[in-house]
Amino acid sequence: MAAIATPPATEEFAAFTRNLDYARRIVDTGLALSQLPMAKPDANDDLYRAAWVQGVSALDHWLHEELYRRIAAIADDQYADRTRWFRELPLPVGALEDVHFGKLPLPQAVQAAATAKLEFVTLLKPDRIKEALRLVTDVVLWERVADVFNAWGLPAGRHDSKGVQDRLKSVDERRNRIAHRTDLIDGSLTERTGITAQDVTEAIDFINHLGLAITQVLGPDVDMPPGAADDAADRDSFRKRLRAWNLPAAVDAVIRLLRDWAAAGADLHYHLPERATSKATLIVSAPDSPQSWQMSVLTHDGRPGSIEIPAQLLAGRPLLSDVVVRDELRERIEALVDAADAAADRTDAPTTIPLTADGVEAVEEVLSWYRDAAEEILFIKGRGADARGRESGTGLTVFEGSTARATATASLTGDYARQRENLIARQILVPCGYDPSRLVLTADFRFASPSAAASVLVGGSANGQEEWRTTEGRTLKEIRLQRAATDR
Repeated sequence: MAAIATPPATEEFAAFTRNLDYARRIVDTGLALSQLPMAKPDANDDLYRAAWVQGVSALDHWLHEELYRRIAAIADDQYADRTRWFRELPLPVGALEDVHFGKLPLPQAVQAAATAKLEFVTLLKPDRIKEALRLVTDVVLWERVADVFNAWGLPAGRHDSKGVQDRLKSVDERRNRIAHRTDLIDGSLTERTGITAQDVTEAIDFINHLGLAITQVLGPDVDMPPGAADDAADRDSFRKRLRAWNLPAAVDAVIRLLRDWAAAGADLHYHLPERATSKATLIVSAPDSPQSWQMSVLTHDGRPGSIEIPAQLLAGRPLLSDVVVRDELRERIEALVDAADAAADRTDAPTTIPLTADGVEAVEEVLSWYRDAAEEILFIKGRGADARGRESGTGLTVFEGSTARATATASLTGDYARQRENLIARQILVPCGYDPSRLVLTADFRFASPSAAASVLVGGSANGQEEWRTTEGRTLKEIRLQRAATDR
């Protein structure tokens, strides 16, 4: 029995989920009211009816928005498969002229045409849904949806195409009775059909599962994050290979990871080698972001490839100058693969993770941990210094490779001046080979306080609480105040 699919990472499905959650909250409100001492037996029934209508409307709204999104994506992708109904979608001459003269992008024009065709069509009846989805897929919709339901082992026995459609029809018919006939029993002007919280919850769950199943059947809309301006063709090739897998869960996971990586400040470089090959490679690099690291995503025609994390390149990330973090990251990366294949004492061996939903999820977990650790990294940039470090108890450890001002000013006196001279004498601070105005730290060094570290590095009096900052610009003082407030 397969696990129920993870919701796709799209704004449209997120809105669908929010609308269903709102329907569930209405049900919860009805249940809470039913517990009041003076509540009448049917006092909360209208809340349940409202929740039913809300849930069914959520499906109709999502189907429209998902269709519009996919139609625009197909129009924007020269490699996308196009159904006969998509190719025959009529475009007004005015829209064609606007596209021809560069006034309107083609995806926007096609999306507008689809909106005009479907805007006033309610997508709740099985036949209407099937007809509308022909714009984006040739699959036999309801048979495939039934197959997905069976694979997930959903309750109420084995499903077939007719059973799924009949369930949807009954849910929609009840919505119509509520909305247009106030849920009255046939032949009565006073008595309504009974309704319970369980009835509504089961309907909402069915709608949610139906949305997930339709997403699975449609397959991934491979909306790749943009790469460098000069690799658009390779990006399309990479996207084509992802689509060829026909493994929606794995593809969704890869897209999520790439979007996540791009949001962390990484650069994406899609590359298809000039020589004949079945592979397409995406190189993820993060020149300025301490919150991500380089990796390669390898795809093949028709089957998933792998994620390769070149561990020897990770050592250049600012965060990994901290040996404790570096060792823990190595352990976490090695845990992604068979421990027998990972040398415990090596940090230069690349790690290869299968490009599957589970493999990508494992990488995401390590990335999440890494980002949490990265939030603790502090920087000094200015006054002749360019340094990185992290709090260490009441002190602060500055990482190897950090640079300091070469000449001290008259404001550096006392213990801080003596400590700086001692570090130079011990060759922990040495002249920087590429910049004579700086010294470079040859090893991690723990200072007794943030101010001691800052003063030694800038070669003058410095308040460490103000000088040390995060990548977002928050001072160490602000971090400690927030920490103290949280601990109260």
